[in-house]
Amino acid sequence: VGNYGDLHVLTAITPLATSMDNRSDPMNIAISRTISRVLDKRSVIDYRALVVVAGEEIWRVRVDLRVLDDDGNVLDCTMLAAMAALLHFRRKGDGKNKMDTDQLMPLPVKCLPISVSFACTASGLHVQDPTKLEESVEAARISCIVDPQRADIIQIIRSGELALSTSDISRCCRNALEASSNIREVLKKAIEEDIRKRDNVKMEFAQLFKR
Repeated sequence: VGNYGDLHVLTAITPLATSMDNRSDPMNIAISRTISRVLDKRSVIDYRALVVVAGEEIWRVRVDLRVLDDDGNVLDCTMLAAMAALLHFRRKGDGKNKMDTDQLMPLPVKCLPISVSFACTASGLHVQDPTKLEESVEAARISCIVDPQRADIIQIIRSGELALSTSDISRCCRNALEASSNIREVLKKAIEEDIRKRDNVKMEFAQLFKR
C-alpha cells in the first residue's frame, strides 16, 4: 500500500458474444490493456484522492466489463461502459469524521476519455463506429482515445496491414474530436439524469419515515 489508490480493469467477452472461438481471449487481453493504460494516466483519475490513510489504507477500484453481444467496435463500447461505471459509482466517505462516513462520494474522475474507432478499407473509406460486417472487410483500424473537454488526443491505436497516410490519420483524428464531444454530452446527461432520480428516491424514502 502506497500513496496512490489502485484501479484494475478486467474484460470478458462471453462465448455467446461472438461466433469466432479464437477471438475472445486475445480481444479480452487487448481491450483490458488498452483501457488500463488510458485509466492509469493520472490526468484521468486522481489516484491520490483514493488514499484513506497514507501508507496504510487505499481504495482499490475494479472495473468488470462483460461483452454479451459483439456486433462490432467492442473497444469503443467497453471504454464508454468503463467511464460510465466510474462516473456512476459512489463510495462511502473516508471515515475521518462521522459525517464523511455516511456521505456517498463520487470517484475523483478528472477527465472523460472517449474512444472513437474507424475501419479503413483499401479503397480509402474510413467507417466510424464499424459494425461486425464492416469490420470483416477492413484492411486497417484506427482508434483515437480523445479527451473531448480539452480537445486533445490521448492515444492513437493502429492495427492492420494497410499503410495509412498522415492525412488519413489526421482526418480520423478530426472526426474523432467532433464525435467524442457529442458522446461526452450524451453520457453526462445520462449520469446527471440518474443522479436526479437517485435524489428523488432518497427524498421519497425520507418523507415516508417522517409520516
